[in-house]
Formats: sequence, C-alpha cells, structure tokens
Amino acid sequence: MRYSPLLYLLSAAVVGAAYQWVAAAFWGYYAAITPMQGVLLNVLGSADEATVRSIVTYAHDLVLNIAIALPFAAVFRWVPALRTWFHVTLAVGVHFLLSYGSISLVSWAGLLVIPRFWAGIAFTLLSLPAAYFLLNLVGTVRSAPETAQEAA
Repeated sequence: MRYSPLLYLLSAAVVGAAYQWVAAAFWGYYAAITPMQGVLLNVLGSADEATVRSIVTYAHDLVLNIAIALPFAAVFRWVPALRTWFHVTLAVGVHFLLSYGSISLVSWAGLLVIPRFWAGIAFTLLSLPAAYFLLNLVGTVRSAPETAQEAA
C-alpha cells in the first residue's frame, strides 16, 4: 500500500516532537537526581579547573544526548519510507523549534555570548543525526557479512 508523502513528513515531525519531549523530560529528571557530574569531576579532574569541568561536562552531555536519540534514530533506520537524511533533518528542525522556539528575540542576543548555550544548540542539532549515522554504520557493518555469504 502506498501512502502519501505528507504522511511521511508528518511522521518525521511527530518523531522529532517525541524526541524533544523525551529529551526534556530526561534532562529535567536526570539533572535533579544524579550525582554523575560530581563523580566524573572527582575522578577526572579538579572541580576548580574550568577547562576540565567544561570538557568532562560536554563529553558526558554529548554521550547522553546521543543515547537519548538512539531510539528515535532507530525509527528512521528501520522504517523504509523514513530512511532518508531529509526526514532526519525535518525531525531535528521540529526538535530545535520546540526546544528553542519559545525564547524571545530579545533574549537571543544575550544568550548567544554564552558558550554553554552554543553547546546546547550544537547537541540539539547534532545528536539525532549522529545517532542515525551510528545506526547506519552498524547496519552497514552487519549487512556486509550477509552480502558476502550470499555472493559465495
């Protein structure tokens, strides 16, 4: 059965909205209950060193953002009609708009000078594509031996 391309666009937008909701819920809960930042700083460096604190925090946040994005990237990887970078990009756009769309234009000027704000934007824009890329990479590696067996 052939569906309308509009349905696929709507599906990608819904995946992006669901991803934003899950990411916001996760970070709201995780930030309140986890001692992980303190543990990482104690193990890897002094809490007084701003550079070490930033590197550890950014690396930790990036890994968690990609982990949060993996189930949503899996939807794009395993639904054939959504297996395009265009649909992933659409979901990222919806996720970005829902995350940052409520910020007033006046506030943007002040926020753009804060490095952590730029990191948040980068993680918002890159986590789902990175997770999709990783799943495609794993899917390519997994399917290579199957292709070799079929050729033999």
